[in-house]
Amino acid sequence: MHMMGTYSHEKYSWRYTGFWLKTVRTGITTVLLSVGLLLTSWFAWLYRRRLQRRHAYQLALHKQELAEQASAAKTRFLANLGHEIRTPMTGVLGMLPTASFALFGVATPALARRLGLERTTLLAMVMAMAGLLLRSSAGNVGTLLLGWLGAWLVTGHFLRQTRPTDT
Repeated sequence: MHMMGTYSHEKYSWRYTGFWLKTVRTGITTVLLSVGLLLTSWFAWLYRRRLQRRHAYQLALHKQELAEQASAAKTRFLANLGHEIRTPMTGVLGMLPTASFALFGVATPALARRLGLERTTLLAMVMAMAGLLLRSSAGNVGTLLLGWLGAWLVTGHFLRQTRPTDT
């Protein structure tokens, strides 16, 4: 018989067992859902990271292609520019001896009168030697042109020598 206020283990045991079973099932479900959510988040993060790497790789390939195109364009431009500069520079460099004769030939008689013919000839020989040495040891175009100009300057002095004037 059942008495009020007392607890009968046999009568209510299924309720308590069911309560604990529901609690455990709910806990396991919660843990499984949490693990599933964590795994889903992790796979989403891995996928996003893979997409970012692929995007970075494609961007690097695109930048490399652009750099190669720019390099090819620069090469074509410099080839054309080299030709456009080389042709007029040949004319300018070819005209330097004539300009040297004209410029330094005018000064030779005054220098010969001032220094004397022997000293002027010695100065021309020293300048020729200095010009040839400069040209042979030229490390850049400026030194080469300076040596060439020196050699032509001397040639202008030497060839333009006039007879000593009767004074």
